[in-house]
Amino acid sequence: MHRAGNWWGEATIDERNGYLAGYLACALYDARKVGLNEDRWQVLEKMISQKYSTGAEPRSMPVGALALRLSAMPRPREWGGEQESGGAAEIHAEKYGFFDGEFWRQSSKDVRQGFVEGYVDCCGDESIAGARFSGTAQEHVSAISAWYGVSEDGDSMDANRSETKIPDVLRRVGARR
Repeated sequence: MHRAGNWWGEATIDERNGYLAGYLACALYDARKVGLNEDRWQVLEKMISQKYSTGAEPRSMPVGALALRLSAMPRPREWGGEQESGGAAEIHAEKYGFFDGEFWRQSSKDVRQGFVEGYVDCCGDESIAGARFSGTAQEHVSAISAWYGVSEDGDSMDANRSETKIPDVLRRVGARR
């Protein structure tokens, strides 16, 4: 499914930010896209919202494609850019950076759902080998939370699993057999 402008307009800000985090995690670490700016999701979320709301981009434009294009552009100062020209994204030494159980535990339900939606969409868009998923985003969110032992309120989790990266868990619990 390609989420586009209409989905964007109906999603919560948390779901949109989660989507961008998941999509860009896949783009950077699995698809190995280069030349993306280091983005704060809130900044990119505002830029995408403006593009759709002003009609600068058609609502049929997939969110992922728009996110990659905007992320690769120089960041204007008024959108939180520290420089006029773009720089490469920060690539963490560890694959997927801080997207682990602790990030999952601290995230809202909407951020979790968005992360899964974004990651799965990117895997499909980029034809990532071995990343085929069955089930809904909500089913994946529940399965990931159960795997981490994260309670609904996020107060507890299995400490032995907290350092496992979210995409790795998603591949374990949501992959088509």
